[in-house]
This record gives sequence, C-alpha cells and structure tokens, in this order.
Amino acid sequence: MLKTCGSKLACLMVFIAITLLVMPATALADDGSLQVGVAANNAATSVAKGVAKKAKFAFTKQTVKMDLDSSKSMVVTNGTYYIASGANTTSVACAKGKNAVMRNVGTKKTEKWKLTFDKAAQAYYIVNTKTGRYLTVSGSKAKNKANVSMAKKVKASASKKTDGELLQQWRITAAATGYRLYSVANPKLFLTISNDNLIVAKAGKGIQKFWLLKKAGQKFLRGGTYTLSNGKGKLLSVPRDSISVGKKLAMRSNQSTLGQVFDVEYVSNGNYRIRNVNSGQYVTAAGKKVFQQPLGNKKTVKKRGQKTAVYRGKNRAQLWKATLLPDGKVQFKNKKTRKLLTVGGCTDWKISPSVSGINAIGKKALWKANTRTSRTKWCIVADLTWHELFVFEKANPNTEGGPWKLYDTWRIASGSRGNWTSAKDNYVSHHTFTFGGFNCFYWTHLTGSGFFHSVLYASSSYPNRITDGRLGMYISHGCMRMKLENAKWIYENCHSGTAVSRYY
Repeated sequence: MLKTCGSKLACLMVFIAITLLVMPATALADDGSLQVGVAANNAATSVAKGVAKKAKFAFTKQTVKMDLDSSKSMVVTNGTYYIASGANTTSVACAKGKNAVMRNVGTKKTEKWKLTFDKAAQAYYIVNTKTGRYLTVSGSKAKNKANVSMAKKVKASASKKTDGELLQQWRITAAATGYRLYSVANPKLFLTISNDNLIVAKAGKGIQKFWLLKKAGQKFLRGGTYTLSNGKGKLLSVPRDSISVGKKLAMRSNQSTLGQVFDVEYVSNGNYRIRNVNSGQYVTAAGKKVFQQPLGNKKTVKKRGQKTAVYRGKNRAQLWKATLLPDGKVQFKNKKTRKLLTVGGCTDWKISPSVSGINAIGKKALWKANTRTSRTKWCIVADLTWHELFVFEKANPNTEGGPWKLYDTWRIASGSRGNWTSAKDNYVSHHTFTFGGFNCFYWTHLTGSGFFHSVLYASSSYPNRITDGRLGMYISHGCMRMKLENAKWIYENCHSGTAVSRYY
C-alpha cells in the first residue's frame, strides 16, 4: 500500500512540474501580434527530473504544440488590422463585391479590417472599414469549403443565437507562426486561403495561418546578418571565402567564416537582396546557377583608356521574394528566373542570426589605414570598386598613426562615367551644411578635391523628401554620397586633419 501511495505521489509531483514547464507565456507586441513562448522554470525542471528518476519514468523529446487555449478570450486587442497571409505578409485580405479575397497590399482600398471582441459571445466580429460589411461564412450553415463573403450584420435574436449570427462570429488561436481563425458556427472549420479566395475548411487544407498586422506589408523577416542553413548542419557558403566575381555558391559544414555569413536586406513588396558579408557581393541567379556578383547589371566601359566592368542599375536576378513556411523556414524565389533559391538540393532555409566581423574588403581597407597618420582619432577609407566606406578609430589615442580598429562601415555611391571619383590620399579640410545650391546636406570638404555628402533631396535648403537615395553605384558627379545620418556623423565627428584614403 505504501508503495502504491508513493507511486501516486510521484506521478502527482511529475504532473505539477511538467505543468509549470510547459505553461504558455504570451505578450502582445506593439504591432498587434502575439508573442508566444514557453515559461521555463529551473526549479521545476530539477524536481521533475528527480521525481521521474525515482519513479522510473523516462523523459522523451516532444514538440510542444504552440496553439493556445485562448480561442474564447481576447487574443488581440480591438482595433484596425491588415489580415495578411501567414506565408506572405504582402498578400492581405480584401473585400471585393460580396466576396473576400487575397490581394497584394496597396492594390485595394478595402484591405483594412476592424476587429471587435464581443464579451457576451466570447468571439470577434470582423468588419471591413471601407464597406462596413461583416466577414461571414456563406450559406445557411457552415459547411466545409464554403466561401467567405461580405454581409450586413445579422440582427441578434432575443431568445437564442441564430445560425446567421454564428456565421459572423470568429474565434482566434495564436500559433508560433501566426494566427488561426475559426468559425463559431462550426469550430472544425478554419479561415483558409484557396486560389486567392477566402473559404472555411477543415484543418490542414491550404494556408490557414494569418498575421494580424497594424502596418501594411510588415516584414516577417527583418533585415539583418544571418546564416542560411538546411537545418542539418550545412550552410550556404561562398567556397574558400572567395571574393571572385561569379563564384558559385555551395553548401558546406559550419566553418565559422564570413563566407558563410550574409546580410539580408529588405527592398520592397516582400523582396530581399542577399549579400555575402565577406565579398560584399550579392546572391544572383542565372538559370539554375546561383553565384555572387556586385550589385547591378554588368556593363563594360572605358576607364582611363582601358575596358573595365562596372555594375549599374537594378538587377532583378538579385531580388528574392521571401515566403515563410509553416515550420518557420523560408523559401526565396528569384524575381527574374521565378525559381527557388536552390543550392546543394536545399530549397527551405533555416535563418539564424549571426554576428559579422571585418570582411576581405575591410581587411584591404584596414591595411590602407595602417599606412596613414591622422591628426584626429579617425581615419576614413573608401573602396570605390565595392562602394564601401570604412571608418577606423585609433586603437591607441596617444599616437598619430595606427594601429587602427574598425568603427563602422557604410554603403556609398561614387562618380559616374566621365566623373570618376579620384583615387588619392588626403585629409578633411572643413564642413558646410549646404554647398553650391545642390540638394544634399552635411558636406565634408577634402583637401585638394573631393566631398562627402548625403543622398539627394527635393529641397536645397533642408532635408525633407529623398529624390535619389541610390547607393552602391557609380552615379554621382564625383562626390561620395551616403545616407543622411552617416554624412551627418562625419560632419560632426571627423574634424580638420582627419585622414582620408580612396582607391579602386
């Protein structure tokens, strides 16, 4: 009997400990999305493992189901939202006549929805802000694969809930990669995307996860520095950290080199550019081939009497449309070839944050900086081939020269054909906020010749609206353009006597 009691007590303690371990923790983010987590408790973990060992239980690795039992409570606050596809946040729900459809964000005036939680019904009403009509399951009863339409609000019955009322009520559950919305009229039917139309369907039939966003086209993948892997130990890589133009990409085991680290840069409409941190070149597609290339389209020009390759303009082969998969991995489809980014058989990419160091281009700039002396704590080096500007800080402030350490690096634009930016060593002379009536700001004048300044704006008296914000190209009259905040930083910090070097 004592053994039996001990066994029951052990089971009870395990149950309590595991309950503490998997208790869901939620927080409402500023964008209206629900952040879902699992509350870990070290003490509970220790108790659970200890009791399990005594009770001869075995812990098995299990996947925690992230759907919360929150369907009958307020999951998101009342307000106006975009209902975006869980696979592509630039595709949003819109009202089209009597139907509800999915369209690219910005193409319809009927893409905003007001969500209101009804405490009595313990459900949401979803109303289109343009038409004033309610998101409704079509038909007299909720049936599998029924269309979702727009309808006027059904009047409440004084005696009981009618089918018409229930067809306009929705409950929401939060998942790790979005939300699920299901009909109160039939809780087994979920809001589903089917051929750009909205229907209700049983679980697992089509795209059934959505993002509720305060801002149109909000990115699920933020720009940043990442590694891209197949989830099985192989990483997208530029072999041997090559900086050769046209080098094919491959899958390699983790070698902890910058040839395996990429900057993922958001462009617009769900499109990204993927730039290798080491080479400074962009992932480019041509047919089935995937390789690295400088930003832009390749053109051959004469520079100083010799033919040389330059890269200009927008290259659609360097744009990748990102799609979030249900398992959290990402697919990238090339805008030009319409094919998925495929290297070594991998099409579904696990994106992991990474920290970059100084790359191959930066090493050359550092070598150049170490040949210079500066009368301030700063040294600026511009690589005009790769359109990179490096700011170095003195490692020892008591010396005029190096050694130098990297402080920051920025993208710049330099002189176009016939106005090539001169390659020379000189110093900062002085600064002016504006100069010569040009529509750019925070001018840094260099000795001899040359300027740093901001990108172009609509006004010549103060920065308001950018008219040409392009960087990474040969497009200026010979000056070096950069973002306003970077030009301002040089203007405020790099005083007369700061060393400057420029080279191709």
